[in-house]
Amino acid sequence: HGKVWRVIVPGRSYIEIHAANWPDQLLGCIALGDKIAVIAGKTGVRNSVKTLEWLHTVLPEYFTLTISNP
Repeated sequence: HGKVWRVIVPGRSYIEIHAANWPDQLLGCIALGDKIAVIAGKTGVRNSVKTLEWLHTVLPEYFTLTISNP
């Protein structure tokens, strides 16, 4: 998937944050984009590669990410 971040998740392996436009391109990974949109008749995210490239310029190589459900 090119330049990615690997995510440490207890009980899981090979979870990554990487470029993808549609959910069927993911197997438990996290895709990034700048907007949710319908692309080729499917709901997905736009500009995934550009968004990932931009985040690599503003985020450090290693960081802690907490995802919670409010």
